[in-house]
Amino acid sequence: YDMLMLYDKGILKEDNIVSLGDVVAGTAAPRKSDDDKLLLVVGGLPIEDVAWGYDLYNKALGKGLGQKLKIWDKPHWH
Repeated sequence: YDMLMLYDKGILKEDNIVSLGDVVAGTAAPRKSDDDKLLLVVGGLPIEDVAWGYDLYNKALGKGLGQKLKIWDKPHWH
């Protein structure tokens, strides 16, 4: 939201916005000069977060890492 306000006020210019995908693909530079600051704004989908967390969980299980936490005594939906 704050980024949109900066954009609407003309403080943040469109030519200063670069896609992370373009930077990774090498089709865009992350900076125009060494003095430029970088800001990554992540706006993913919750399902992607869950999928990524599930993948990490399974990798940790496979390596015997981590510990189980008791979050509640019984599920709230029963």
